[in-house]
Amino acid sequence: MAYLSIIIPANRDTASLEDARVSGLTHRPEGCEILVPHAGTYDDPYGMAGEIALLDCDPRGTSSELVAQAIAAAQGELVHLLSPGCEVTSDWLESAIEQFDDPQVAAVSPLLEEESTGRIVMGVANGFAGGRREVTCQAKHVSSRRVQRGVIGPTSSAAFYRRSALDAIGGWPAEICLSLADLDVALSLREAGFERAIDTNCVIRVGEKRVYRTGAFGRAASQERLFWRHRRSGMGRMLRPLVALAQCLGAGLPWSMAAAAMGKVASRGAKESGAAHRQRIADLAVELNAAPAGDDVELEQPVRRAAA
Repeated sequence: MAYLSIIIPANRDTASLEDARVSGLTHRPEGCEILVPHAGTYDDPYGMAGEIALLDCDPRGTSSELVAQAIAAAQGELVHLLSPGCEVTSDWLESAIEQFDDPQVAAVSPLLEEESTGRIVMGVANGFAGGRREVTCQAKHVSSRRVQRGVIGPTSSAAFYRRSALDAIGGWPAEICLSLADLDVALSLREAGFERAIDTNCVIRVGEKRVYRTGAFGRAASQERLFWRHRRSGMGRMLRPLVALAQCLGAGLPWSMAAAAMGKVASRGAKESGAAHRQRIADLAVELNAAPAGDDVELEQPVRRAAA
């Protein structure tokens, strides 16, 4: 079994995918697999199928569904999400993988350096009304505790996860768009009692500004699912209709507002499914807290697996 699975979701920008694929192949260590899930958008023009695993997914699948299917197919104890267009160096994995020597760590945030903006993306955090925001800073501030304190998990553009921890929280949330799924995973891991780490020695460069292409309908539906999977207080529930209205109005043009409103309506089952997810996380938190510190927990799906 591979100790690490690198997942590079294919998009329609073949050039940026090739950059990430070549970079990963050039510097990957032994015992590592590379998976490229695609929805009929990649035909392997350079004949690399022998060195990477091409996963032919549903042509109607979203980017988040591609990631979920790839994680389900992955053989590694650890999973590394790497966006097309990213550039890595020969030692980019070493220090990040060492973070998993701590059995409490379920996710590691590398530093994502955007060449176009010069900013460093350190991870994701909760934004206003439960939305997602990225924690960014200048290179000289990456070690600042004040900056790091806001990070609750890695961004899906470049992330490391313990596979068994993802299994324990129910896997990657395919029903939530990629621009919010990383926040959902970060919240679920934190609420279960896992830790996250930030590796300032692992720097991944991306040559172009990352754009999450999610339509107003899909994003609005995902916002509702995210809220009900992690809602906190009675006040939050009371204010939710006003927040949902504001999100629809903020969608942009009139037809985008209409699409967002339809997305809210289409996700009316999010309340029930969200309650089931919260119960799963609550049960997991109880089980983890009952285990001695540093011990592996025996579950139907093991929560912690030692990194190779």
